[in-house]
Amino acid sequence: MYSRYTAACSRLLVQCKSSFKLIKSPEFETIAAFMKRFKFDCPAAMDRIKDDSPITIREDKGNTSKSIADIVANFITIMDKLKLQMKAVDEILPDMRELMDQMNNLSILPSNYVGRPTVSKWLETMSTMSASSELDDEQIRQLVFDLESAYTAFQKVLHDA
Repeated sequence: MYSRYTAACSRLLVQCKSSFKLIKSPEFETIAAFMKRFKFDCPAAMDRIKDDSPITIREDKGNTSKSIADIVANFITIMDKLKLQMKAVDEILPDMRELMDQMNNLSILPSNYVGRPTVSKWLETMSTMSASSELDDEQIRQLVFDLESAYTAFQKVLHDA
């Protein structure tokens, strides 16, 4: 139950940070300033934003919730980069490596989780390319599809856990 909340909240925090970067201005230096200006009264949400993590992570004695949040954030970050036409290997590969490390460290992921071989395949592909090489449109489309499929499977694992 907490794992679904953690994943959803982590996704929303990533989206909030990404969206705020688009509206950040001298008038809105912080999210708190934006919320005050538009009279948002949501102290629990502001606490989550300030902590930059779901409440379950703060209360979690182990690392499972943090790992889930990190994996969700990485899936979203990589897919957002690709959708924003960031296609150079040196822009994507570090996040893909981090995603793979995070998945390998999450004990609740079953050994047959489809995301591992998917990410591994792309790591192998990009590792043979130079840093300045760019993925072509077909590769980007396939990678986004593969990541979305892996992310959906990840959410199913969390739901079934």
